[in-house]
Amino acid sequence: MQVIFSQRAFVSVLAETAEKIQTETGGIFLGYRNGESWYIVEAIDPGPKSTFQVAYFEYDTKYVNHLSLKIARLYNKPLELLGLWHRHPGSFDQFSGTDDGTNAQYASLNANGAISALVNIDPEFRLTVFHVTAPLSYRRVPYRVGDDLIPEQFRKLCDTQRLLDYTSAKTSSIWGTGKPQKPKYKYDVMLNEIIKNLDLIEITNNINEETLPDLTDEDIALILEQTEKDLEYFGECYMDFKVSLQEKVLQAQNQDNPRQILQFARVPGDTVCMFKFAERFYYYKSGLFKGIIEDAIESMKKIPKIFGFTRHFVIDKEFVECCLKKIKNN
Repeated sequence: MQVIFSQRAFVSVLAETAEKIQTETGGIFLGYRNGESWYIVEAIDPGPKSTFQVAYFEYDTKYVNHLSLKIARLYNKPLELLGLWHRHPGSFDQFSGTDDGTNAQYASLNANGAISALVNIDPEFRLTVFHVTAPLSYRRVPYRVGDDLIPEQFRKLCDTQRLLDYTSAKTSSIWGTGKPQKPKYKYDVMLNEIIKNLDLIEITNNINEETLPDLTDEDIALILEQTEKDLEYFGECYMDFKVSLQEKVLQAQNQDNPRQILQFARVPGDTVCMFKFAERFYYYKSGLFKGIIEDAIESMKKIPKIFGFTRHFVIDKEFVECCLKKIKNN
């Protein structure tokens, strides 16, 4: 049996170890099993709510579960959970009683068992990899690092066109194939609500479209994943828009007014997105626009009505005087 790390996965282990150099830390392995070869393609960090102590460590389970599912979807063949790793103090490269319980739990999840690795700094970085089988049996296995050692089929990201087709199909299923529905809200009304809230959204600095690199398949998958909730919401509201892929951005364009465009891009060097509006880029989070629109709707519902009209509309002065006169005469 052999374990192969992608360069990205191995660097992730190194980076996490360096960041938490004073304490224990760890992470989760995602990849593929292929006979006696186990390919670790991604290594997930343990999460911000993990417990980091000199001689004790505990994963942020909710975070790990969430991020593992998200990362797994970025690949053409969804990644599998292969195991975990954590750091031990000094040169102690054996598992504790607590570790045994955790390893047994992971090994029981698959008939082929799991990978469990230990990191030591004594004083150089040292990684020891074990194959764990149920109920609890350890076997030390060798490992190597290199993208060229991993078959292309296991390195391939999810096909861009397939994700775009999926997004279009999902939107079409929301809109339906029958008689066109009247939009609940107009696209330009939604854009106006965004304009009102721009001062509340953190703006990115020193970014312009010309300096952005061309989108990779990974970038596109990330943007589609993060914008999915808002694009579905646009569809649910029957807004007439078109999603298209440009070299550097993904854009949602108003079909009635093609000059009205929202563009989405990945923040360089980060796993978050941004959107471009009025020639500036702003940080974006999933469901941002849905939240803005629904907050605006709730605010309108709370405005008191006058003679059946809300204060949002201009009321003709003569009409008001006429109504007051009728009330007085009655």
